[in-house]
Amino acid sequence: MIVAAVQTLAGSDIRLNVSRAVALVEQAVSKGAQLVALPEYFAYHGPEETWAKIAQEGEAILAQMSALAASSRIFLLAGSVLLPSGVEGKSLNVSVLFDPDGRELARYAKVHLFDAVTEKGAYKESQWLVPGASQPVANVAGWSAGFSICFDLRFPEHFISLRGRGADVIFAPSAFTMETGKSHWTTLIKSRAMDTQCYIVAPALCGGYSPSRQLYGHTSIVDPWSDIMGAVEDGEGLAVAELSKTRLQDIRRSLPLR
Repeated sequence: MIVAAVQTLAGSDIRLNVSRAVALVEQAVSKGAQLVALPEYFAYHGPEETWAKIAQEGEAILAQMSALAASSRIFLLAGSVLLPSGVEGKSLNVSVLFDPDGRELARYAKVHLFDAVTEKGAYKESQWLVPGASQPVANVAGWSAGFSICFDLRFPEHFISLRGRGADVIFAPSAFTMETGKSHWTTLIKSRAMDTQCYIVAPALCGGYSPSRQLYGHTSIVDPWSDIMGAVEDGEGLAVAELSKTRLQDIRRSLPLR
């Protein structure tokens, strides 16, 4: 299966962000991609106090992604969009997978929320988001796909649980901060591939809406041996790779973890 991971620029203009994402998905399709994954917050990246309002537009954005999957005849991961949580002032950060008919296969709400203090300032997602609780696994043309979002990468048990449920591929759409990304991003995505012997598809947001909210980017696709098969460093672009069931099975057979 040919997979493309999309890297887009962060911004607060939903219309512009979605049009950029659509153009990159279409570019991926022209390269033969059967599965395309978008990053976390691909449709909107702006101040946390705006999230609850933006979440009101989340289902409309997902409807556009459903239509795009159907018109392109691909599996499409809407990396994450903000959706209403039912809790006043708080949203859900949700990743949704669509099939080539535009049908929703799975919906995953980010479980581990990013509460941290860096050199550039403090982040407190728990003030603005409600955490998810489930770990869906979906069938993607004979591949078993699991889900994570960004900060989940720091919790190996999340990924090991998905491997235990049969995952072959795990999505990790992200918007990693510049400060943490420089030191940790590549180590984390390679480690989660090594822990699980799964392919890790990690589309990432780059740029930022303010000097204190700059993002690392470095979209990557990692194989079950933890080798990076394709990557984008800076700016918009695509990482494209072909996933192999034979390689997956050979690695698991040669170095069994369970």
